[in-house]
Amino acid sequence: MHPHVYPPLYADPVAEADYFPSPRTRKVLAQLKAEIAASGQTTKSLAISIGKPYSTFRRYIAGERAIPADDLLDALDGLGVDYATFMRRVGER
Repeated sequence: MHPHVYPPLYADPVAEADYFPSPRTRKVLAQLKAEIAASGQTTKSLAISIGKPYSTFRRYIAGERAIPADDLLDALDGLGVDYATFMRRVGER
């Protein structure tokens, strides 16, 4: 009888993805940073305006954590940019 073998906790693919964003995710984050800069807002002011903790939002922007779709959409609303336009710009990168 073989004992159960569990993968180590650090091998979680979701956690690894948070620290190593894909090329597509890096483009999304780069475009989000560009949209923030073009709006004249700071990351902190945007986070506050959409009701997100700055420390969490900063980690999203830095690629340290995956940004949930709802938070991305909230950020785009706070910037006055619609999703289709944003994704078109991401595709142009």
